Amino acid sequence: MPKSLPTLDNKEEAEIGAAAFHVAERPLALSAAGDFEEIAELYPPDATAELHFAPLVLRGREAIYEHFHRFASAPLMIELMWGEIVPTGLPSFLIVRSRYRLRGSATGQEAECENLHLIDVDDRKITRSVDYHEHRVFREVCAPMAPTGTDQALFR
Repeated sequence: MPKSLPTLDNKEEAEIGAAAFHVAERPLALSAAGDFEEIAELYPPDATAELHFAPLVLRGREAIYEHFHRFASAPLMIELMWGEIVPTGLPSFLIVRSRYRLRGSATGQEAECENLHLIDVDDRKITRSVDYHEHRVFREVCAPMAPTGTDQALFR
């Protein structure tokens, strides 16, 4: 997994950047381990997570946890192929790029999916994130099991 720490002007910004970088690594490691519910613990109680292509905005850690809980029980196997953390010049704002291999448990269909994840970090927690998964690919891999109700947002 390619990565590099940001180069910043002063010690305080460097410490903030290093802490943010460490927080950004956790979702990649947890995704690779299939531990999606644990990802919610990286968010403070008042965090916001936006799934841009769903479209869905989750407000608060509890809503984020519920989303990841549903996601973890979806008929889908996910393998992290690679991940990269890209510094932006702002110590607490990072871009996480990744690629996943997906396999529908019920269908046997396979595909690969790109993800771009923008995160704001404060006090070692993800305070805001915007996720640009290709949700269409998730839906196609899991078809014909058309999700309903709140689970539908996982695959829009």
